[in-house]
Amino acid sequence: MLRLKEVEIEGFRAFSKRQKIDLDYDVIAFIGDMGTGKSSILSAIEFALYGTTYEVKERKAIRVEDLVNDFSKSIYIRLVMIDEEGNEYEIVRERKRRGRGRAQLRVNGNLIASGFEEVTQKVIELLGGLTFDDFSRHVLVRREVLDAIIIGQPMERSEAIDRLLGIATLEYAYRNMPLKEVRSVMEDLSLRRDRIRAVLSAYGAREKLLSEIEMLENTIKRLNEKLSRVAEEYKVSKREYERLRSLSEKYENILKKLEEINVLISHAEARIREREELTEISETAVLAHAESLKDELVSKLVQYLAGESAEELKKIEISMDNLELVVSKIKSSLEELERMASELQYEVLELTDQVMELKSRYERVRGRYSDIASELEVLSRLREEYSRIVEREGDIPDLTIKKDSIKKDIESLRARIEYEEALVKVLSQVSKELEVAREIPCPVCEVPIRKEKKEIIKTRLANLQTKVKETLAKIKELERRLEEMERTLARLRELKEQMLDIEVKEREAERLREEYEDVERRYREILEVIEDARGRLHSLLNFIDRARERVRWLEKATSVVIERRRLREYFEKARELKEQLTRLGFDPEHFKRLGDRLLELEKERRMLEEEVKRCEQRRQELLRSIEELDKLEGELNDLEEKLRRLEALKTRLEKIKSTYRVVQRLMRERMLERLVPALNEVFRRVYVHPDYDSLNLKVEIRTVSGQERSMYNLLARRCIDGQWVPVLNRLSDGQRMIVALSLVIALSIMEPHNAAFLLLDEPTPNIDLSCRKALINALSGIMRGDKARQLIIASQNPEYGEIVKQSVEKGNLRGCVYRLSWGGREGPRLEIAFRSG
Repeated sequence: MLRLKEVEIEGFRAFSKRQKIDLDYDVIAFIGDMGTGKSSILSAIEFALYGTTYEVKERKAIRVEDLVNDFSKSIYIRLVMIDEEGNEYEIVRERKRRGRGRAQLRVNGNLIASGFEEVTQKVIELLGGLTFDDFSRHVLVRREVLDAIIIGQPMERSEAIDRLLGIATLEYAYRNMPLKEVRSVMEDLSLRRDRIRAVLSAYGAREKLLSEIEMLENTIKRLNEKLSRVAEEYKVSKREYERLRSLSEKYENILKKLEEINVLISHAEARIREREELTEISETAVLAHAESLKDELVSKLVQYLAGESAEELKKIEISMDNLELVVSKIKSSLEELERMASELQYEVLELTDQVMELKSRYERVRGRYSDIASELEVLSRLREEYSRIVEREGDIPDLTIKKDSIKKDIESLRARIEYEEALVKVLSQVSKELEVAREIPCPVCEVPIRKEKKEIIKTRLANLQTKVKETLAKIKELERRLEEMERTLARLRELKEQMLDIEVKEREAERLREEYEDVERRYREILEVIEDARGRLHSLLNFIDRARERVRWLEKATSVVIERRRLREYFEKARELKEQLTRLGFDPEHFKRLGDRLLELEKERRMLEEEVKRCEQRRQELLRSIEELDKLEGELNDLEEKLRRLEALKTRLEKIKSTYRVVQRLMRERMLERLVPALNEVFRRVYVHPDYDSLNLKVEIRTVSGQERSMYNLLARRCIDGQWVPVLNRLSDGQRMIVALSLVIALSIMEPHNAAFLLLDEPTPNIDLSCRKALINALSGIMRGDKARQLIIASQNPEYGEIVKQSVEKGNLRGCVYRLSWGGREGPRLEIAFRSG
C-alpha cells in the first residue's frame, strides 16, 4: 500500500512560485477561501500520478496547456510516495506551455521509467491496477460527483451511480445500438426508391433520345469542317507573325540602344560646357603639364627619402591612353608627401612637447631643491618645539594613557545622565497627571501614587534637573580637555615624523642639483633639432600647396580631353545603329495589322470550338441518359432487396436491446448486494442524528418513453415508524449530501487497489457541524483498517481545522491543518495552523 509523503508544485494552476508541501500525516486539511489553491493541490497529485486531470480528460473543459500558471512558462510537479517497507517512490513531471515535456519515476533514487506514457503505466501497476477513471471515482472525490447522485432526473442519477460502480458501459452500448440508424436508413432507401420511380417516368421513350443524338452528330460534322478552314488560315498568318515578331525584337533593341547613345551624347556635351575655360586646350599641353608635375614630384620624393615611390612614378610613360592612370599616380604621390608632412609636423610637435616637459621638469627640480633647503632650516626649529612639549606634557605614551582615562570618565557620566534624564521624564509625566487626577498608577511598577505626594515629586524633580545640569557641565569640561590633549598628541606625532626626514632631505638636495644641470643641457640640444625640422616642414608644405593647385587643373583638363574623345566614339556608334535600322527592313504598321487579324481568327475558332463542345456535351448527356435508364432499373431492384434485409435486421436488434436491459438490471442487483452493507456501515458512523438509521439502494423497473428500464432508488429507514422513505424526496440537502458521500466512501473501501489515501474536495458544503465531526471521526476509524491510511480534505469551511485537531487527538493519529491565503503573482501562501506528530 502506497501513501503520500510530500508534493512539490511550481507553475501549476494557482501555484506560480515553487512550493513544497509535507503530506506525511494521517489526516490533512487544506482550508482557505475560494481561489486560494486548495483544489490545485489535489489536482497536482492527480497530474503527477496520471499526467492529466479530470477537467482535461473527462469534462474536456480545458486543455493541458491551460493548466500552466499565467505567470509561468512550464509545470513542475514532484510527488513522493512511501510503502510499508519504507521504499520511496518519486514521480517528477514537467511540461512546457507548448510541448509534451518529460516524466520520470524513481524508486529509492533508481530510475525505473521515463516518458509520460511509460510513467503512467508504471504508476497504474504500482497502485494495483488503479486507472485514471478508477482514481476519479474512488480516490479523489469531487463535489460534482456527489451532486450527480442527489441532483437531477432519475435516469441521470442512475447513470451517475453506474459510473461509480464501473458498469456504465452497458448503458453506453445500449444507447449506441444502431436501431434508430437502421430505421433511418430504411426511410432513406424508401424515399430513394420512390425518386427512382419518378425519374424513370420522367425520361420518356428511348426512341426519342436516339433521334436527337443522330441530329447532333450531323451538326458536329458541319462545324468541324468550318473549323478546319479557319485553323489553316490562322496557321499561315501565325507563321508570318512570328517571323515579323523576331524582327520586331531586334528593331526595339536597336532603338533602345540608339536612345541610350543619344543620352550619353547629351551628358558628355553638358560636362564639356561646364568647363568652358578649358574647351580649347590641346592634348599636347595637357601631356606636357603632366610630365612637368611628375618630374617635380619625383625630385621631392627623392629629397624626402621616398626613393621606392619616386622610382615607381618615374617609370610611368605619359600618353593619352593612360592619362587617367597618370593623374591617379600623381595624386597618390602627392598624398604620400602630405603624409610625410604630417609625420614631420608630428615630429616637431613631439620635440616641442619634449622641450616643454624638460622645461617643466627643470622648474620642478629647481623648485624642489629650493623647497628642501627651506625645509632643512624649518626642521631645526621643529626639534626645539618637540623638546618643549615633551618637557611640559610628557611623551606620546603618557598622553595616550591620559586621553583614554578621560574617555572612560566621559562614558560613565553619559550613562548616568541617560538614567537621570529618563527619571526626569517619568517624574514630569506623573506630576502632570496628578494635576488632574487624585490617584494614578506608577508608570514603572504600577503602585498607586496619591495626589498628596505631588510636592515631594516636584522637589525630587527639581533636584534631578539641577543634578543633570551639573553632570552636563562636567562632561563639557572633560570633552574640552580631551580635545586639547588630542591636538597636542597629534602635534607630537607630526613633529616626530618630520624630524626623521632631515638626513633624507640632505641627500635629496644633492641629487636634485645634479638632475637640474643635466636637464638644462638636454633642453638646449632639442631646441636646435626643432629649428631644423621646422625649416624642412615649411619648405615641404609650400610645395604641396602649389602641387595641389596644379593637380586640380590637371584633373579638369584631363576630364575635358577624355570627354571629347568619348563624344567622338558616341557619334560613331549612333551612325552605325541608324544604318542597322535601315538594313533591317521592318514595317511596324504591317506587323500591327497582322496581329489584329490573328486575334479575329482566334476569336472565331473559339466560338466554333465552343459550339462543337456544346453539341458534344448534349450528345454525351443523351447517351448518359440512356445508360442511366439501364442503371436506375438495376438500382431499383437492388433497393427492393436491401429493404427486405433491413426489415429482418431491425427485428433482431429490437430483441438484442431488450436482452441488454435484463443484463443491466441483473448486474446492478449483484453489485448492490456487496455495496449496501458497506454503505450502511459508513452511514451509521457519519450520520449522528436519531431520525434515520439505515440506507438501502434498490433496483426498480419503470416505464420510460414506452419502454421498461431499471433504475436505482435510494431509501432511508425512518426511526420513528420504521418506514423506508425516498432519500431524494424526504431528506434535506445536507442529509442527501451525507448519503451520497457515504455511497462514494463505501465504494472506495470495496474497490481493491494500493492507494492508501482518500482525497475529498469540498465534500460537505451543506452538512451541519456535528455530522462533519462524525464524518472525520468515521474516516479516521476507517483509516485504521486495511484500505486507507491517509485522509486529505480541501474545504472553505474553517471549522475543519478544529474538527481535524479533535479527531487526531481522539484517534491517536498524526494530523496537520494548512491554512491557504491569496499571495498575488507568486501563488498561494501556506501556513501550518495545526500539526500533531
